[in-house]
Amino acid sequence: MDWINLLQKISLTIHNKVKDNMIYYDKSIITSNWLGFDGAELKAIEEKEKSLGIKLPPSYKEFLLVTNGFKQISLFSGSLYPVEEIDWTKKKDPDFLEIFDKHDDVSISEDDYFTYGDDQKSECFKVSFLNETLQISEWIDGSVILLNPMVKFGEEWEAWVYANWLPGARRYKSFDKLIGSEFYSTVKLIEESSEDK
Repeated sequence: MDWINLLQKISLTIHNKVKDNMIYYDKSIITSNWLGFDGAELKAIEEKEKSLGIKLPPSYKEFLLVTNGFKQISLFSGSLYPVEEIDWTKKKDPDFLEIFDKHDDVSISEDDYFTYGDDQKSECFKVSFLNETLQISEWIDGSVILLNPMVKFGEEWEAWVYANWLPGARRYKSFDKLIGSEFYSTVKLIEESSEDK
């Protein structure tokens, strides 16, 4: 993944083409159309991995080395945390998980669960997996970005956009696939809204 190129495109698109009421950061502090930050130090990433007791998925680590967080990644998601602020969802947001305390996993077939892309059903996620997720973004308009170590594709973890308006989670096979898809969806909606005028 060419993170620098993709993140520059996202920055330009969000900052210059998204309506102000869909912007979740302070536009006045942006001077260079870059919504990222300096990259994280490898040592900071390794320290976080040690404290979490895991190895972060490669595409997410590569992202952090390019930018330690991001102000807004799509129309539907707020800022991605710097590595220092990520943590297990059960520690970061226990009140959110309390909603699901009395919910068991519904019977979801493997075919339904492992369907990705346009044919995916957002309600086909497992509550038990939600309890094991890593929260890597702030909540914005009822949505949050999570990484799920319970489902892996090689070294990559499944990545979720969980939103109460879906309902459920839009799931991807990796963090970089999530970011690419969120950018594509943002561009598509901007184009559709400009055609409607």
